[in-house]
Amino acid sequence: MKTLIILCSFLALQTCNQTKNEQKTEKNTSVEYREAVVPNSEKENSFPSKTNDENQPLSIDSNKSHKVLQDTILINIQEKITTASYDGFAKRNTKKLDEVEGFLDSNKTENENLKNYWIAYINYYKTIIAMQLKDKDLGSKSNKKGIDLLENHQNKNSDDYALLALLKGMSYPFVSGMEAPAISKDINKYLEKGIEADDKNFRVYYAQGSIDFYTPKEYGGGTKAESALLKAINLPEKNKGNSQLPTWGKEEAYDLIIRFYLRENQKDKAKTYFDKAKQLFPDSYIIQMHQSNFKS
Repeated sequence: MKTLIILCSFLALQTCNQTKNEQKTEKNTSVEYREAVVPNSEKENSFPSKTNDENQPLSIDSNKSHKVLQDTILINIQEKITTASYDGFAKRNTKKLDEVEGFLDSNKTENENLKNYWIAYINYYKTIIAMQLKDKDLGSKSNKKGIDLLENHQNKNSDDYALLALLKGMSYPFVSGMEAPAISKDINKYLEKGIEADDKNFRVYYAQGSIDFYTPKEYGGGTKAESALLKAINLPEKNKGNSQLPTWGKEEAYDLIIRFYLRENQKDKAKTYFDKAKQLFPDSYIIQMHQSNFKS
């Protein structure tokens, strides 16, 4: 059972391996990665104040002001979290992620479910960094907080289930061996519910593909990764244009399908998706990392 727990902590190993490569070129690459991915208009890590701009009434009693406040809190939230995570990987701490989390925790919105989704996403990254640092206490607390927030959601949507499955997949190192089968059952349940809630949401297929990819073959892994990741790549992003909603996962899906085909010694297919990924994400560090596999 110990072997199962160790081997099944696939998601943590995935990102830890990626971040180790980032750290080798920490002074240059991590900065280049952040500069490349985050547009100039979104690079500032400062958060909006609780008051609105000078043209809006300062009283938060008006409905209009309240709506502006609500929108302001979550505008470009994914970019803020992503930037904070890059900082965390480079500096090997969760300081910036803690700042974003503290800001969200201290402000209320009319859509508490969405706010809590993003706090869970922050704790997804904090779990990864904690495992990178071998800080089991921080990893366990962050992982549990993310899971609890999403499990307590009323009327969960497909994105909730996708992130919940990924967080559950990272919880193996923090539980006893007796709990491992229940975790596996929960993961499958969340993936099924995520697809049932929205079978056109590519993030739930990315989660399914990622979990299957990092599950060893002797434990049933490797049977769904290809089909799930191809679905994730081919389905469109329905949240495009709304900076308050999640749009992550497409770049990561391309990274994993390339890894999958390389692992299966199907280099031609890997090269096909590498070329596509370069066109879609020309400044992506995790895609550029594959360049050495295709040098003639």
